Amino acid sequence: MENQERLRKLYQQYNHDVYDEDQFNAVMNSWKEYQDVINGSDKTKVFQCWRVGESSVNGGETLYHFLMYKATYFCSAKSQGPQPYTDEQDKDKLINKLDQKDTSDALYIRMMKLLDDIYEHRNSPKSMQYVWILQDKAIEALMEAFGVETESSEYWVRSIEVLKKAKDVLGVTSDDIKDIFKLNKFLWWLQDFRSSVLNVNGFTGINLILHGAPGTGKTFTVRHDIEKYLQVNEYPKDCAVEPKYIQFHPSYTYQDFIEGIKPVGIDQNGNLQLAVVNGQFKDFCIEVRKANEAFYKTLSEKEQNMLDPEDPSTYADWPHYFFIVDEINRGNLSSIFGETFTLLEYRDYVFSGTYQKTDTSLVSTPLSIVIAQEANDKNIYKLVNGQPVFGIPFNIHFIGMMNDVDRSIDSFDLALRRRFRWKELSCDYNIIINVLLKNDLGEVEAFVESCRRLNDYLCGTFTSKKKPENSLNLGSTYQLGHAFFLKIRDIVPKGKPIETEHMKELFDEYISGTVKEYIRTVVDTDDEINKLLKQARNLFSKKNKRQRNGRYTQTCHRDQHAVLQIRAFAGASGKALQRSRA
Repeated sequence: MENQERLRKLYQQYNHDVYDEDQFNAVMNSWKEYQDVINGSDKTKVFQCWRVGESSVNGGETLYHFLMYKATYFCSAKSQGPQPYTDEQDKDKLINKLDQKDTSDALYIRMMKLLDDIYEHRNSPKSMQYVWILQDKAIEALMEAFGVETESSEYWVRSIEVLKKAKDVLGVTSDDIKDIFKLNKFLWWLQDFRSSVLNVNGFTGINLILHGAPGTGKTFTVRHDIEKYLQVNEYPKDCAVEPKYIQFHPSYTYQDFIEGIKPVGIDQNGNLQLAVVNGQFKDFCIEVRKANEAFYKTLSEKEQNMLDPEDPSTYADWPHYFFIVDEINRGNLSSIFGETFTLLEYRDYVFSGTYQKTDTSLVSTPLSIVIAQEANDKNIYKLVNGQPVFGIPFNIHFIGMMNDVDRSIDSFDLALRRRFRWKELSCDYNIIINVLLKNDLGEVEAFVESCRRLNDYLCGTFTSKKKPENSLNLGSTYQLGHAFFLKIRDIVPKGKPIETEHMKELFDEYISGTVKEYIRTVVDTDDEINKLLKQARNLFSKKNKRQRNGRYTQTCHRDQHAVLQIRAFAGASGKALQRSRA
């Protein structure tokens, strides 16, 4: 029941998608065209409905593209493509059949099963809530989140049961299209977390290191998830503190992070004035301390008395705050944190406004005596019996990001390592597919295969269809992240296919510099480096075996990215969601 109450609260706060009747009607008219094809008897049109670039409906737009990008306006859609419904396990053979308009009984029956399922569950505005295609893992996660139990393994049965239960739990009592629109957009919004940045149980495990190869989207992921969290968690003005983003570097010091004596001006006599100045993190902690004191005052006396630092769940509804450090491993961490690094583990939970004792969650700093003499409130985190002390509020998420390739990772203090959760990000080829399809680029699948092939060559892994010979075997740390490959958007005009010359240009202008530095780790001479660099370039841009007349065949893509992380989000709201059990 507690989990369901959290979901209801999140749903009530969700309000950032706006229903547009004209846009909805336009999408519904397109959907009607597909329904006519699906319900018809012309096998050729049925196949064309799935063929990229050659559909007979909607001016060439495919059903896949419609479900993937247009239908998401009023529903949560992720196309699974025809592949799971065919006897063919080899995608090349399947595509060849589609190219030849082969209407063999087995393939036709399997294709019609999918199309019939879509039509059966989506043929009227009243049942628009079922225009909804997600991966099985997504449905399983929703079943767990909403406590749905069914013995059926049928995708559509489980999908409908999830939606029925979601309407019940979230209090959606009407079939008005605006209500259904909000429900679907909320479920779609809920799943769109790209990492476990917010995968916490209450306020435990809130120190996180997000690491991985260059270009794997660490900064984007953090900003994306925090932005989405804040969209549905509005706190009173006095309790709101904006996320803080900073970057460490070799010259960053304790004085920049916590506090130090720094020049603040020149007096009338021309003498340099010095004063205690807060560092960026201390300033942030003081801001959050004030916000926590304001939030404490909003609680009833009963709620205040129930707070127990030994039981973080009693603080479940308190606001969350985010302090993010990019390139965290490039600083001298022991020097930057000083005596305060223990506070990452022993957080401060007391914010009544009256402080009479210290414990392991509060420490004196080297300048505490000077701060006491100055009596400057802006430099004081807390006063305990008249003495300034420093602490880190329990509800600050301390998030660090770093590239695994950077050699300074070795300097990451072991005492600090154990105080963090570690989340690795790698090249996400599904992001490449999704983004490039949204940009209407062609030959995406063949391009992604080339990306896999290059990473396999660098790392010695085996994710492409054929492992390259003479791999550098540098390990997964030296892969290229998807951000490198997405630069193809700057080279290929929208709506055009990705050609071999485009990939060569991408490699030369965006990739070669990084690959060259990778190669330096295994060879020394310029001749050897250039030889291997040329080999990598040729491997990346070589023609695909399915290439025809200078262009790759296009295929329907099975999206793999619709994996819900509802528990991660709910955890950031106070507690991780758990499946309801009797």
